[in-house]
Amino acid sequence: RDEGVPSPLALSIHPERSGHVVVVPRPFVLIDDDPDGTGHGTPWGYDRHVPVAFVGAGIRPGEHHVPAAVVDIAPTLAALLGIQRPPAATGRVLVEALDPAVATPVAAHSDLPARPAP
Repeated sequence: RDEGVPSPLALSIHPERSGHVVVVPRPFVLIDDDPDGTGHGTPWGYDRHVPVAFVGAGIRPGEHHVPAAVVDIAPTLAALLGIQRPPAATGRVLVEALDPAVATPVAAHSDLPARPAP
């Protein structure tokens, strides 16, 4: 690992398949020809952290400042719908975002608290 190379970038480089040159823009510099767009393609922390929002029935209102990752979305939606999580899902159910009175726990969602009996 080279000094000064952000860790996420170093982890995405495969010695046999990656190019010989990798361009890393300075923080807050966007290299893009689309004047209306942006992306999340830099290795800088501000560019990799984006909010996740859930709205609707079964969702607990409010802001929940807990760590969440993209891999948590599918298990959370599966728990909300009361279906089995996708077999390849590796994330956790974001129980902080779910209303336990509405979300249906399924055996595969061991991280989701059981709904109280009626």
